[in-house]
Amino acid sequence: MKQHTVKKGDTLGSIAGLYYSNPSLYLKIYKANPFLNGRTSGDLANEDLVYPGEILIIPDVGTQPSTEILTETGDIQIEINGEIFRAWSGITIDLNLDQIADSFSIAVSYNNVEPYKDVLKRFKYQSTRIFFQEKKILTGVIPIIEITSGDDSTSIVAKGYSKTGVLGECNLPPNQYPRKFDGLSFKQIASQLCNPFGIDVKVTNAAQEQANIIYDEISIAETEFIGSFLVKMAKDRSIILSNTADGDLLINRLVKGSEEVLTIDKPENPERKNSAVYDGTKLYSDYFLVASGDESNNPRNSVFHFPIKAVRPKVLKQEQSSKQNEGNKIENEAKKALADAQIISSSIPSWLDDNDNILKPGNVFTIKDPSLQIESSERHVIRSVKLTTATSGGRQASFTGVLEAAVVPV
Repeated sequence: MKQHTVKKGDTLGSIAGLYYSNPSLYLKIYKANPFLNGRTSGDLANEDLVYPGEILIIPDVGTQPSTEILTETGDIQIEINGEIFRAWSGITIDLNLDQIADSFSIAVSYNNVEPYKDVLKRFKYQSTRIFFQEKKILTGVIPIIEITSGDDSTSIVAKGYSKTGVLGECNLPPNQYPRKFDGLSFKQIASQLCNPFGIDVKVTNAAQEQANIIYDEISIAETEFIGSFLVKMAKDRSIILSNTADGDLLINRLVKGSEEVLTIDKPENPERKNSAVYDGTKLYSDYFLVASGDESNNPRNSVFHFPIKAVRPKVLKQEQSSKQNEGNKIENEAKKALADAQIISSSIPSWLDDNDNILKPGNVFTIKDPSLQIESSERHVIRSVKLTTATSGGRQASFTGVLEAAVVPV
């Protein structure tokens, strides 16, 4: 049994000709991929039935269509406690650019549960790794098991998050308060807080400078979660926190000029959808700068005018920093407001970009869709991606993007 990634111009007949040297065997492929049911208007062999990026199961010649689940024959693999888990019937993976933890859910067919009862027991907190095309895309833990029982069926959904998810749920032990950090960098502080959980801290090249600036003194409040404290520090440095495929904390900073991995136009494929939200409540005032010290300088009248002039109101305190740094900080805050105000969403019937790599946060795509009031191509950065698949159907990537100019700091 093989797999085929659909390319532009492919039909079931042409694919059957490629693998079987006989286009008339197209029905073998059709029956082996149940998600194709309902797409046809009659001419299975030649019509535009499959779309670029979709992955088809290609049965061996002379065999019946496979009923095996994707994990045994496909390019998705789940490991729970180091063992391959083959009982799943659907997966959803949520990856994010600017959140400490990613999340996932695994739907389980009840008929497949028996060999895995120990794995799916409540309160086991099983370690989990998810692979796609033999590359790890997530390392985490399963803290939630949902079981729904009916008259004739039972469903189980295992929900989890990447290893860094624990940071959003934990405070420091009471005997460690008050906790002050003197003369340490952001990376050093993050490492001290993450190490007890077995989480390493990684820094991208673009974020090295900001991550290694020394704080004179900073404290974590007794009621503050570790994750919230780190996110607050990161925003102050115009850096973002997420996590690696190994579940480590990632300190990152976006830069201009990243390669575009996907081009989106007004969709002609019915399985592709674009949408946009323009939220004017996020943009309605200028930023004002409030200086510490002598009020006679009339600091409240110091208005910084940047290309983005309509932004939500905010008061920033001027500490001991240069005027250039003050301006940069305000412009970065203005950009964040714009990023929140204009959200572009799209979905495609594949997990792959135009280069056959998995879509992931931080990727850049261009979009031109006059129906969304986008008349010319705009560069957007993917902020979040939801990857879904099921053994009974195809795959889909739903993602949101924000203007590149709104998220790349100055």
